[in-house]
Amino acid sequence: MALGSEVIVKLTAPGSLVGRVRLPGGGGPERFSVELRDVATGYQVRDSFFRTDGRFAFPQVPAGKFVVAVEAPEGAGKAEVALATGERGQVEVALAGRVTVRGRVLDLDTGEPVPGMRVKFGAEGQEAFISSADHVDEREVSDAEGRFEVADVPVGHATVIVTAGSFGATSDHETIWTRAVIANDRVVELAPLQVPRRRLRPDDEAGELGMTMRRDDPTEGAEARRPTVAFVQPGGPAARAGLRVGDAIVAIDGHDVTGDHVHRFASLTRVPVGTELRLELARGASVTLIAARR
Repeated sequence: MALGSEVIVKLTAPGSLVGRVRLPGGGGPERFSVELRDVATGYQVRDSFFRTDGRFAFPQVPAGKFVVAVEAPEGAGKAEVALATGERGQVEVALAGRVTVRGRVLDLDTGEPVPGMRVKFGAEGQEAFISSADHVDEREVSDAEGRFEVADVPVGHATVIVTAGSFGATSDHETIWTRAVIANDRVVELAPLQVPRRRLRPDDEAGELGMTMRRDDPTEGAEARRPTVAFVQPGGPAARAGLRVGDAIVAIDGHDVTGDHVHRFASLTRVPVGTELRLELARGASVTLIAARR
């Protein structure tokens, strides 16, 4: 654009969204938070509400297709709503209750119990994280048999984090983020949570694999995600092994790294120089590469 050119900027009127949150037995929660997210555009806004009889409002919202995720002490819920430019939308979100979840934390390679790992749940679509301000219930930390118990978990699709037992602590095992579906039962027994052992120690020299991975597509469902090669360094370990741009990796050393297990990719590829990795590809091939010096 040349200096001094005339520019016309057209502003579009924002829309708005009002809604109501309902408890399982009727009525609205006293205290709750609402997150509005458009996965396609990355637009996201969050607000908290108190003593509104479950009513909430977002006065300025752009056009888009939104997931409305609600968290309250009594439960969690979500709904979807699409808004056209300038439209005033309405939505109702029914909360599912909370339950107690039990399970075990096991080593990915050996299947042995992993003690000292804390497990936390959050509603899917909202980040689950552990901070120094969190109260630690000892039942949430895996015992000698790897068992844990977490109370007040929202029913439905959940995000799960498994990490060292206390904030800032280190562990021989990696932190993982995965997903689970929590049934509407009083007590839910979850399938074992498998955590990889750290392959790279603090005094190890980190190896280079010679490839860069594609960023996840936010519009792609989590179950369809696969680590995909975006760049192969000429002459590097990946190139010598025969990897190509566009290759989707489905397993590393026999461990699934797709869908809910995509988090394993980073853990299994953080390795010392000289480590040999066997990669299984979606195109049916299997390749072996050796981590080189950076």
